[in-house]
Amino acid sequence: MTIGSIISSLQTFNAAITGVTAAPQTMPGRLDADMLPCAITLPGPATWAPAGLGGGRKEQRTYVARFYVAPASDEAQEVSQAFSATFTLLEAVGVAYRAAHTIGAGIVVVRGGDRMEDLGMLRTLAYSGQQFFGFEFRVPILEQ
Repeated sequence: MTIGSIISSLQTFNAAITGVTAAPQTMPGRLDADMLPCAITLPGPATWAPAGLGGGRKEQRTYVARFYVAPASDEAQEVSQAFSATFTLLEAVGVAYRAAHTIGAGIVVVRGGDRMEDLGMLRTLAYSGQQFFGFEFRVPILEQ
């Protein structure tokens, strides 16, 4: 499988999570309000096994799914609504990924020492010059 095909499968998976409005298959130039909450998946760091070792394993890569929930704001009511929506979506994403053992056509979600993790809402997420409230979810995938 290629990085592109894995990202496509993860985006299809993300689109099915309750609360996600968009999980585009191609990178949009910008995130408009009607796309939010929007999931964008990127390839993260990988560990490559030498050829022929590791049971035919090619690589283990952590994919980073960024969930953009609402434009960053300093208006109290907008912040409160954005945080509430983000907390709800964060929980839904965690539940969905925790239940998945494979995604798409045989993509194995790694279990054991390499766990899925979210980075919480510790910072805003940038996209195309804009700042958004949201979170990152990291999913280790074993390419077969």
